[in-house]
Amino acid sequence: MSDPSHPRPDFQALVGHYTGTSRVYFRPDELADATTIEGEITVADQGRFLQFAYSSTVQGKQADGVLLLAYDSALGQFLMTWRDTFHNGERLLHLTSERGLAADLWQASGLYPADETTDWGWRIEVLPQGEGQLQVQHFNLPPFLPEGALGVDWQLRRVDAPPHL
Repeated sequence: MSDPSHPRPDFQALVGHYTGTSRVYFRPDELADATTIEGEITVADQGRFLQFAYSSTVQGKQADGVLLLAYDSALGQFLMTWRDTFHNGERLLHLTSERGLAADLWQASGLYPADETTDWGWRIEVLPQGEGQLQVQHFNLPPFLPEGALGVDWQLRRVDAPPHL
């Protein structure tokens, strides 16, 4: 059940084909690669789920991925799943936000295995900019840097939008 105090974000407003720039940082403030990213945003289940399927490269290697978003309006919580052939290979990264988060703060965090014994954090922030512009930032959250460091930055612009049904 939805909660009127947590109105659902308007995922439908973002539907369309996007292109832009993907910047990847392997170390804080040290750009490792900047390349083109292209993808499609679609929604499912009457706008309850947003999916961004994209294609890019990182240092000449193919990077295809999907970012899936949902917002639990009963709990005021964002839920995301991310997979990317370059960054997380065979793994799905599951991310959740705090409960009670406003629907205009699209962010969630999760853990990934940094090595055989240690997990690091990862946070994704989806920042609609209006007028067909969208920024998606990924932050690496190692234990020694709890505030995180920018790992991936997508600057996207919609190049076409399907007509509203």
